[in-house]
This record gives sequence, structure tokens and C-alpha cells, in this order.
Amino acid sequence: MRSIKVFAIAAAVLATAQAAEAQTPRFVLEARGGFAIPTGEWNDEDVLDNGFGFGGNVKAMVTPMVGVYAGWETYTFGIDDEDAGDVEADATDAGFRAGLALNIPVAAYPSITPFVEAGAIYNTLEIGASDEGTSVEIESDAGIGFEAGIGLSAALGPNLSVTPSVRYRSHDASFDELEEFDDDSVTVSYVVFGIGLAFRL
Repeated sequence: MRSIKVFAIAAAVLATAQAAEAQTPRFVLEARGGFAIPTGEWNDEDVLDNGFGFGGNVKAMVTPMVGVYAGWETYTFGIDDEDAGDVEADATDAGFRAGLALNIPVAAYPSITPFVEAGAIYNTLEIGASDEGTSVEIESDAGIGFEAGIGLSAALGPNLSVTPSVRYRSHDASFDELEEFDDDSVTVSYVVFGIGLAFRL
């Protein structure tokens, strides 16, 4: 009888440990790069070139399907305005991102997992211009916006995957330096076609 009790206690301890392990979030580290296309009123005069950017994220998988992510990204767009002469200018949108990710497993293709993401961004927009050795930069106040996108995770190994995605991002940017010109704010919006490399811890 004593042996049976010992085995019962051992089984209970093992079951508790397995349950605790199952409830512990798994973390995913991801590095991303992307090609960004400006949209909306931000580019209504068609002076912005398509941009490029990069960033990094960490995601905590609360369940196998639901994750919480947080990270930082930056995208830079060239400014091509014929009225500016020889002035070289660009716009850099950068800041933090956080939100929810939902994995959608496909039973027929276990190595490929589609996902959707939605969350908030907290970004600033910096405009820089230079001409004949003189340069100037102005930065907006930080603004809260949103992002949403879809993608898929394709496994390259047990803990490594590649993550192509497309996202829409938007936020308001206000410049204190431009208040006197009555043109001190703009809605920044762009679509990002990105690809990431994710490592599951």
C-alpha cells in the first residue's frame, strides 16, 4: 500500500509540473525588415518615395493561438519635390508597437501557420533636409495610432521560422515648429510589406 501511495504522489507532482509548464507563456523573438508604401493625405501631393525600414519584436504566446507582442520599428521615406531644387530631404517614422496576434493553424499544413495582428503604435515623424552642407531636422510630438495586418509563419526548423506579412499603419503627427503656419499636423499612413525571422524560445 505504501508503494501505491508513493507512486500516486509522484504522478500528482508530475501532472502538476506538466500543467504549470503548459500554462507558462512561450516567447518568440523576431527581427523584421520591410518595404513601405505611403498612402492617404500624407502623400496626396505624391512627393514621398516608397520607404524601407526594420525593427524587432518580442511575443509572448499566452496560448498556442493567442500572443501578446511588443517592439520597435522605423521606416524612412525619401522626399522628391521639384519645387525644393537641390535640397535633399527624407521623412522617418519610428516608434513602439504593441498588440495581439492570433495564430490560425491549418491541419493540412502543420509547418505553415497564418496569423493576424492588431495593435497600437506610439510614433514620431522626423523630417530632415540638407543643402550644400547645411541641414535641419524637425520632429513631431509622439502620437498614438493603430496597425493591423496578416501574414504567415513558415517553419525552417523546430524553433526557427520565416514570417512574411502585410500591415497597414496610421497615426497623427503634430509639429510645434509649424503652429504659426496653420499646417502643423498630418495623418501618417502607409502599407508595409515585410518579412521577419522569428526564433521561439
